[in-house]
Amino acid sequence: YLVVCILGKAPFPVLNLSGEAGAAKSGAARAIKGTIDPAIAGNRAAPRDERELAVAAANAYCQSFDNLSSLDDDLSDAIARLCYGEGFGTRELFSDSAEFLVEGARPVVLNGIVDVLRRADLRDRALFVRLAPMAPAARERDGVVAARFRERLPGILGALLDAAAAA
Repeated sequence: YLVVCILGKAPFPVLNLSGEAGAAKSGAARAIKGTIDPAIAGNRAAPRDERELAVAAANAYCQSFDNLSSLDDDLSDAIARLCYGEGFGTRELFSDSAEFLVEGARPVVLNGIVDVLRRADLRDRALFVRLAPMAPAARERDGVVAARFRERLPGILGALLDAAAAA
């Protein structure tokens, strides 16, 4: 998934992380996004509508939506179009005729306890990863994990770029 994302060529599969509470879904999504997207914003709540998705996509390469319990049909369709680079537009605020357009494809990471991908078009474009819960003794504080990740990120990026070059 990361090699496809770093190559930057659409279409991108949607990465769907699921698992019980304590499976480190949010942390895994944060690490994946942090590896391929330097944007400050990490995981976010799902956008309420296509307009919010368009604004998010205009401001970050990878979209990571956290702790989803459902995904409505319209948003599911918009995410599918975003991953395939079909683009979309919405009316600019405070305007009757100006349009805000988003072109190009974006990687998307979704996570939640339940599988929220009901629509066939998005399911067909998804890579499903079910994470096992971590034993309580194996869990570490987010700050410790984040510091270790930042320390190892240059090596991770180097290996990822080598894999992308070979691909």
